[in-house]
Amino acid sequence: MKVLQLQRIGLLNVTKCYSSVPTDALHVLAGIPPLDLKLKHDLRLFQLKHCNKELCSNGIVIQPTSLSFLKPILPPWNCASFPWTPFDENLQGVLIFTDGSKMDNKVAGAFVVYHNSIETDHSTFRLSDHATVYMAELFAIYKAIEFLSLHHFEEAHIITDSRSVLQALHNVNNIDPLVTRLKNIICCLKCKLHLHWIKAHVGFAGNERADFLANLQRIIPPLTFWWTLPLRLLKGSFIGPYWQIGKIGGTSQRRLITGHGTIGAHQARLFQKSPSCQCGHPTEDRHHIIYQCPLWNSIRSKHLPPNHNSIDIHLIFANSKSKMGLIEIMKIKLQSALQSIEDEDET
Repeated sequence: MKVLQLQRIGLLNVTKCYSSVPTDALHVLAGIPPLDLKLKHDLRLFQLKHCNKELCSNGIVIQPTSLSFLKPILPPWNCASFPWTPFDENLQGVLIFTDGSKMDNKVAGAFVVYHNSIETDHSTFRLSDHATVYMAELFAIYKAIEFLSLHHFEEAHIITDSRSVLQALHNVNNIDPLVTRLKNIICCLKCKLHLHWIKAHVGFAGNERADFLANLQRIIPPLTFWWTLPLRLLKGSFIGPYWQIGKIGGTSQRRLITGHGTIGAHQARLFQKSPSCQCGHPTEDRHHIIYQCPLWNSIRSKHLPPNHNSIDIHLIFANSKSKMGLIEIMKIKLQSALQSIEDEDET
C-alpha cells in the first residue's frame, strides 16, 4: 500500500489532476500500471530467468525454457527481406492458403494446397494456449514452407490474410526471434516463393477453407511450442488481468466475503426485501453463491478448481483465477440490480 501511496504523488504531478481523484483513475489517465504489480512482475521474471522456477499465469504453466531472453542480432549481410503483393484471383499453379485462429483461449492454424484450382492437400495443427494469433499465422506459413520443401515444387504462392506477418517478413530490421527463424527457413527453400495478402472473409474459397480448418482444429490437444516466447507475452498475461480488476474488483471481493452488497440475505436484513435467490433457493448468502447456486455453474467451472466445494472461501480468494471468477459473479449481480431499479423507475 505504501508503494502505491508513493506512486500516487508522481501520478498527480504527471496528470495534473485534483488530489481527490482515485489512484486507480490516475493509473488509467497516465497509462502507467500499479507499481506493486510491476514489482511482482519483475520478481517472477527474475525467478524464471535465474531460479528456473516455472510460472503459472491465467491457468497456463510457462516453463523457463519457453521464454526468449535475448533477441538475435544478425549481421547486415544476413538480414533478409521478402516482399509481398495483393492476391490476384487469376493466379494459377500451386496456391497455399494459410490461416491462424484463436477462440476461447484455444489457438490453432491450418493451410490448404490448391493446384490449378483443385484442392490437393491440407494440414491443421494446434499451438499452446498462451500463443497469439500472430504466432499461429507465422506457424501456418512455416508449415506451408515445410510442405513445399518436401514436394520440390519449382514455383508456389503462399496467400495469407495477416498483413502484419507479411510486413514483418518484408521488414529488414525486424529481429523478432519468430520472424528471424522463419526468414532463415525461407532462405533455404529451393522453390521460387511468392507471398500474397488477401482480405479476410471476402468469400474466396481457399481462404474460407483454411479459416474453417483452423477453427475446427482447436478441439485437439496442443502441440509443444516450436519456438521460444517473447517476454512481452509474460508482461501482458500477468499485469493485464490484475490491473483490469482494479478497485471495482476489490470492492466486489469485499462484498462477497462479508456477505454485503446485492446479496439477498443482506438486502432482506437491511431493506426488508426477499432473501431468496433467483434460482429458487430460499436464502441467497455468500455460501450459496460460491458453492451451490446453479446460475453460476458455468463461471465456477471456468475459474474455480474442481474441488472448490471442500476449499474455504478465503483460500478460494487467495487464488487469482478463482478470485476473478467470483468478482465476475458480483459484477453480473450488480448489473442485474441496477437494471431492475431502472425498470422500476420506468413503470
